[in-house]
Amino acid sequence: MKFFSLTRLKNYLIYQSTLFKNFLKKVGKNPYFLKI
Repeated sequence: MKFFSLTRLKNYLIYQSTLFKNFLKKVGKNPYFLKI
């Protein structure tokens, strides 16, 4: 059970970091966001 939850947490963190990287790419391409 502990191992299962750790695996889920790891997958969740990987998922979040991927979303964040994609968000940064969008912000980097859009000058409007940089002004905020």
